[in-house]
Amino acid sequence: MTFIKHSSIKTFVVLLSCLALISCDKTVDFKKEKEYLKNEKGIIYYKGQPFNGKILNIPLGIFSLDSYMEAEIEEGKLDGNAKTFYKDGVLYSEGKYLDNKKEGLWKYYDEKGKFSFDRKFINGKQIKD
Repeated sequence: MTFIKHSSIKTFVVLLSCLALISCDKTVDFKKEKEYLKNEKGIIYYKGQPFNGKILNIPLGIFSLDSYMEAEIEEGKLDGNAKTFYKDGVLYSEGKYLDNKKEGLWKYYDEKGKFSFDRKFINGKQIKD
């Protein structure tokens, strides 16, 4: 009976550990793991599952093919902090996404990283001041 009790406790602890690992957010570098990342109808999948975590080095192509973004993803959607960078790594913009849409205050910077202007967004639409 003691063996069964200890065995059950060990099994329970291992199961909890596995669940904790599955539910943890992870950070993925697009450059290193792009073969595992897919965007289907606005949902980002990692190894076949909607992604939760942060993705680095997402290519944008807004300034050149070398510009990129890092963003927090929840259930496969842009949801949380995001930053975009010029091709040389200088910060271009920073703000938040909510359900794949820009939300709140976004700050924009010039090519030297100096603050240039900001914009407010609600549900992905720019709000005029």
